[in-house]
Amino acid sequence: MSQTSSKTRVRKESPRSIFPPPPRGMKGRSAEVSTLARTILATRPTRIALVGSGGSGKSMLAAALGHRLHAAFGGRVDWFRSARWGFYTLSEMIALRFGTGRGDGRVQRLQKFLARGPQRLIVLDNHENDAAVERLLNTFAESNATFVITARRCLLAGVVVFPVVALLVTCRKSAFP
Repeated sequence: MSQTSSKTRVRKESPRSIFPPPPRGMKGRSAEVSTLARTILATRPTRIALVGSGGSGKSMLAAALGHRLHAAFGGRVDWFRSARWGFYTLSEMIALRFGTGRGDGRVQRLQKFLARGPQRLIVLDNHENDAAVERLLNTFAESNATFVITARRCLLAGVVVFPVVALLVTCRKSAFP
């Protein structure tokens, strides 16, 4: 590990990816997972937003998708809870995960890491800050990263929106009995 200061430590290799376990008890979503997987494999690197109301299954679908595509991305699948974090915090979280160093210069190091490295899948779960995620996606537009975003709404340009509806609603039943 080379280091210039405690904030800019840079790891030579990326650590193991961090991703939730495979969803248990997921039923009725295999067609959606297959469609999303085919879309990503045909267009990667790409940006996809899974958009739906709370409890509709967006995060579960993203987790299942990551596990389905794990081998296709050589195990490089990573999960970040983006919530309302700003660009600085999101880029720091990603830099910490990938070991590219924090602080000044982290964005340039991340750009280099994501552009020169192999393809990877990055899930930004529970996206709530359009400005921060738009800046993040624009900053890493030339990267080998495919981004999957889960959100209740998505006002981002250049993102394929995939609507997610609670399964019971598609069966004309209340999603919250």
